[in-house]
Amino acid sequence: PEEILAGRESLKIVKQHIKETLSTMEYQVLLSYLGGCSYQEIAQKLRITPKAADNALQRVRRKLVNMPG
Repeated sequence: PEEILAGRESLKIVKQHIKETLSTMEYQVLLSYLGGCSYQEIAQKLRITPKAADNALQRVRRKLVNMPG
């Protein structure tokens, strides 16, 4: 039980750091992508082009790979 609580707290910290690192659009694109949406679905959902969704995911990957910690 203590390990589960510590794990949840760590996950909460990671999620918060990701949210602070990404722009609002990048965060929304990431959540949609992780939710199983295609680039086309993300584009329709966020009212952007599929290319903008792709570009946002590229930025997300760069930012998260270079994230400290």
